Amino acid sequence: MDSKKLSSENINDVAEKIKAIVGEANVKINEEKCCICAAVSSTEDVAAVSRVANSFGVRISACGGVRLDMSKMNKVEVDAKNYAVKVKAGATWKEIMDAAAAENLMVPSHPFDVDETVGKWIAANTVGIGTYKYGPSKDNVLNVELVLFDGTVIETGYNDIGAYMSGYNFNQFVSGSEGTFGVVVSATLKLVPAGVKKTVAYEFAGKLSAAAPAVQAVMHSAGLVPYCFCYSNKNGKNVITISYQGDEKFVDLDIADTDEIMAANGGSKIDVPQCPCDNKDGKGVIIPAVNWAAFVDAVQFEVSGMFADPYTAYFHICEKCADNLIEVATSMGGRTTCSAFCKDRIDSIRDENTAAYMKELKSYLRSCDVSEKAKSGDKLARKMDDETMIEFENILGKDNVNTNPEETLLYCHDLAPLPKMAGLAFKNIPDVVLRPSKTEQLSAIMKIAYKKGIPVTPRGNSTWGLGGSQPTDAGIVIDMSSKMNKVTVDPDTMTVTAQAGATWKEVFDECQEAGFVIGSTPSSFPAATVGAWLATNGMGIGSYKYGGAKDGVLNIEAVLPDGTVINTGYKNIGDYVSGYNLNQLFAGSEGTLCLFASVTMRMHPAGIIKPIAYEFENYLGDANAAIQAIVAHPSLRPYHISWSDSNHFANQRRAHVHAPNVKNIILITLQGDEKHVALEEAAADEIFAANGGKKVEDPSVGPHEWEERCYEFRARKVGVGEIPAEVITPTNVWGAFIDECYKGFDTMKMELGGVIGEVVDRNTSLFMPYYFKDDESLLGMTAFAFNFYLGDRAVEYGGRTTGFGIFFAWNLDNVHDANTVSFMRGFKTFQDPHDVMNPGHVVCGMTRFGVNMSHGLMTLGSALMQMVKKIMPPNTTFADNIERFKENRTDEAKVEDRKHVLGRGYE
Repeated sequence: MDSKKLSSENINDVAEKIKAIVGEANVKINEEKCCICAAVSSTEDVAAVSRVANSFGVRISACGGVRLDMSKMNKVEVDAKNYAVKVKAGATWKEIMDAAAAENLMVPSHPFDVDETVGKWIAANTVGIGTYKYGPSKDNVLNVELVLFDGTVIETGYNDIGAYMSGYNFNQFVSGSEGTFGVVVSATLKLVPAGVKKTVAYEFAGKLSAAAPAVQAVMHSAGLVPYCFCYSNKNGKNVITISYQGDEKFVDLDIADTDEIMAANGGSKIDVPQCPCDNKDGKGVIIPAVNWAAFVDAVQFEVSGMFADPYTAYFHICEKCADNLIEVATSMGGRTTCSAFCKDRIDSIRDENTAAYMKELKSYLRSCDVSEKAKSGDKLARKMDDETMIEFENILGKDNVNTNPEETLLYCHDLAPLPKMAGLAFKNIPDVVLRPSKTEQLSAIMKIAYKKGIPVTPRGNSTWGLGGSQPTDAGIVIDMSSKMNKVTVDPDTMTVTAQAGATWKEVFDECQEAGFVIGSTPSSFPAATVGAWLATNGMGIGSYKYGGAKDGVLNIEAVLPDGTVINTGYKNIGDYVSGYNLNQLFAGSEGTLCLFASVTMRMHPAGIIKPIAYEFENYLGDANAAIQAIVAHPSLRPYHISWSDSNHFANQRRAHVHAPNVKNIILITLQGDEKHVALEEAAADEIFAANGGKKVEDPSVGPHEWEERCYEFRARKVGVGEIPAEVITPTNVWGAFIDECYKGFDTMKMELGGVIGEVVDRNTSLFMPYYFKDDESLLGMTAFAFNFYLGDRAVEYGGRTTGFGIFFAWNLDNVHDANTVSFMRGFKTFQDPHDVMNPGHVVCGMTRFGVNMSHGLMTLGSALMQMVKKIMPPNTTFADNIERFKENRTDEAKVEDRKHVLGRGYE
């Protein structure tokens, strides 16, 4: 339905229906401006008013049509144990900040005007206080309750945990939508421990650009992360003002290091002036931070502003200087921070394809009607033929078009340890494997596939185990890892651009060689590819400090199902106020919405990486108090926090795999400059000593476990399957859920491998308790009952399972409410009406026999499998195989028994 404005003909009819919902006293009519203002007090009110407006084809908007007064919806509820606050959209930031402060917590970032409402800030994706350290609204939202324009209520995330590996990432998509996605009615936001804030200022002689070397030194420091990073050349003074926040010892070290940097680069410490970030109207321009010095030299007026992040410089503008600042900013790759959707501004700040896609997306979100679009794929052939093969050969060359049956067979599965007959449910052998090397080839392939309705399955190195890269209906497999694996590092902008088929190890190594680290990587990073892990919205090594897969992305060069190439962000500047947040939207899509061609990501100054092991002698769960104390520390932000229990190490030794002689280990891996790492280590030592843990005396244990971070399952060498049951829960229930893991092993009669996992962020912990499984027998499949069992237990603790692929696509209905699932499925149809992008994954699971792997059917199967497993004898596969395969000791025996002495042969 096309939206239209209110008119004199319908305004009274619309108003009468709205009065029936909220009461006559809560409706105001402005006939001169032809708009209605309705004061709402609940989600139900907003949904009902939206349905009325939608029935008349009228917009709900802040500048016409039906306006919503949400001032009565201002409830604020702090959940201190989960480091979260649930707020209604009409609450102001001052109200939220005051409530958080009462619990010694704070909001990570907020708008310049603290009287602004939370709903407005979330939808805007703009610069504010604290964004340098914590990011804008999109980086600090756990969940948004959103009313779509037809009155449907959806929830984009979760109140207690991160939205990792949970389908299409609408959580961050709200940010930047500027009200065109729907009406924000409530949100759950992250909170962080407050600590202290201290501000310092430095003056530079000559021009403000004289501060550029000092600015770069701070940005390239491996220890310094300012809370606010401001600048001004007003009143004849060139001033850099920096605020730090956290534990006082850390803040004092930050300031001491900053003093040293500034003095070495011509800065003189001065009394702190009024903060130049006080800009309540929020009007400004942004430019790439690398152009900051050139910009301040080029403009004709005094300037003030702040670095929004290490890539983006924000400048306030006033009426008299606006034209000059906008002109210079545009010439240097920047833009204004005005609404992206106002007066088709999107056309001037995005490339043609991306702007057109956003406009189409905006139109879709007005109605969410895909009925007509879905019909466009009804009469497609959906088959490969000789003509199509020739087209592919013309695009790629014959050597890169492979139909050899022996080779296509290799592309029919991933690492899932399933019996061969499991593949019979799908047409999992592709008709052809294509090996492109550049974006233009990907685009050409998709145009042909879309036109003919041929399924396309993107594939990296297939290191996942849920069937994510397994075809369901034959068609095309695109091998991304063979030739799309170039990596380019740019130290000046602190970015790395990688083609989607590059491995994370290749990216990590290139970054380290240049003196940087990539934010986070999967545990399978030696083989896992960039595009594949990003497509799962994964969490992994480094996530505690730098966020998950999606959080390091600046831009994705993406190929849509019809072959259109778009850019989701920008390569050298943040995507503030630039339309829909496509950077994170496609994370979690598992290849069902687009192909990733290349990804530009943030790099961080490396410093040193120091892994430290702490031991708990009796029981892994005894570490709970220490874990909670680390999470509560305002400045202790390890690069990675992981754990391994005594069973893990004992079973490795039983399998004759080298393992340290320790019990239950918490591995704290620190990263940064040496002084900050030393301070973090001292804080960690104190926390563990106070909570029953002891630092492992052997200095080789920590580095050994860090080097083994990708190889947790070496005990499988004795010929068994070693399967983790991956679930996430709120971090605050870590200790209780450790207990639950061990109970689960007993209840389900499993052969316990070990309890391992990682603290992903303050809100989220990933548990990977693993067991041994018989891969030689069909009955071995019953061991998967433990995964179902533990997933059910995770839900009881506010958690869930992770990822979908083919085999768990039905689980989408478990991890989201019905309205949200329905919206996701509709979005897939909007994006891919011909259903060619990795069909059968994430949003549906249809077998080749037409049987839908529905939520109801698979839930019943899960319950039956658990019941059967409980009555079967306990598993003993690992113990049996150790006895069966004594020859596994052959290599070790050779080392022990054969001693070569020069001149005497072997004895």
